[in-house]
Amino acid sequence: MTTPLIHPLLTADGIPDWMADRLTEARGTLAGASQHPKSPVILAARGVAGQTDSASECSNAAQL
Repeated sequence: MTTPLIHPLLTADGIPDWMADRLTEARGTLAGASQHPKSPVILAARGVAGQTDSASECSNAAQL
């Protein structure tokens, strides 16, 4: 009877759904960086670097 309560707006790993969606969108922008103007790519790189838990993904995004 002591199971933790899960907030309805959080995913299983504790990240809000909208934040996980924005991270996925930013990753997609970086994947197609050659097809996007420079400013959205820079914003996507900042978003990925700030939200990812992966050190290698963070360093790759910071290099853009």
